[in-house]
Amino acid sequence: MRQNRGIDRFRAAFTLVELLVVIAIIGTLVGLLLPAVQAAREASRRSSCGNNLKQISLALHNYSDAKKTLPPQATSSTFQTMKGTTQFLEGYGWSLLVLPYMERTEVFTSLTNGSLAGFSHTATFITGSSASADLARQPISTLVCPSCPLPPLTPEAEYNITAGTTTDSSGYRSSKMNYAGSLGPITLGCTGTTTDTLAPCVQCSSGAIRKLRGRPLKEIVDGLSKTFLIGEVGGIADTSLPGSPKTERLPGLWLGTNSTKVDNAGSVTLVRSTRYKVNQGSYEGFGSNHMGGANFAMCDGAVRFVGDTIHSSTGGNYQSVSGTYDPATLLTTIRGIKGVYQQLSSVADGNATGDF
Repeated sequence: MRQNRGIDRFRAAFTLVELLVVIAIIGTLVGLLLPAVQAAREASRRSSCGNNLKQISLALHNYSDAKKTLPPQATSSTFQTMKGTTQFLEGYGWSLLVLPYMERTEVFTSLTNGSLAGFSHTATFITGSSASADLARQPISTLVCPSCPLPPLTPEAEYNITAGTTTDSSGYRSSKMNYAGSLGPITLGCTGTTTDTLAPCVQCSSGAIRKLRGRPLKEIVDGLSKTFLIGEVGGIADTSLPGSPKTERLPGLWLGTNSTKVDNAGSVTLVRSTRYKVNQGSYEGFGSNHMGGANFAMCDGAVRFVGDTIHSSTGGNYQSVSGTYDPATLLTTIRGIKGVYQQLSSVADGNATGDF
């Protein structure tokens, strides 16, 4: 009897081979489960990102209801877009102008209370150690996509990335923004400083978030549900593209720009074009860290996920326009655009866009 009980106790224990088999099975199950967990987390982040776009688009519509126009890309003293008590808030972006309609009035008031000099590329209040500078560097959660892995202050050296320095040549810093206004399919390099010389440039702006002067919703004649309002910016940079920057430059900056009149490395902090397709990795275009596309808010407030396989013309067809602007000639060019993606970014190209 004693011998049998010893044998039973011996047989109740795991052998080394059995233990290894169990560990292998557990490892396999974890390996199968992990991608599903990661996919579920990304689906949650993408949903949160879409909700951010929804909140921003509602704020833009509330702004439009109050001002009878959408905000411009950035304010300009030339057009007196955003009069204050003692300033015109030169260079402040649309993203700052809508903060009061996103329940962030305290941020707007702190940065635009009339005691500050008008914002421009020469302004210093945002570069030093001050309450305003600290506030500008604080990320605004509604303007940040949770899928973007870059730190909030990564883009602050956006225009002058130099080893060992965090200072940029634009004269200001702010935290990143993963949403930009749609400026249309063609970028415009404006010239001049007076209302008369800039008026043709404003007239030629073909996106919902127009240069220098806000656009009334009634001018979006292609249909509010068929026109981009804002879209995601981010993702992985394609270094093979002309002028392609480091990855850190793909998000924008929420505070403003020193390039209110010219579409270049400064203005893309606030707006992007559809010159390059979704997720192509251009700092001029839209993109995201979501697999397969990016979220966009349409002018009717609806949020759509636009796949990177959407029909799109090649970016090489749409070069920056500079010099003297002839609105009729540019409109003819825009109406000749064949890419569905490009057509969706124009407010009045005259092309009927179906489902996408």
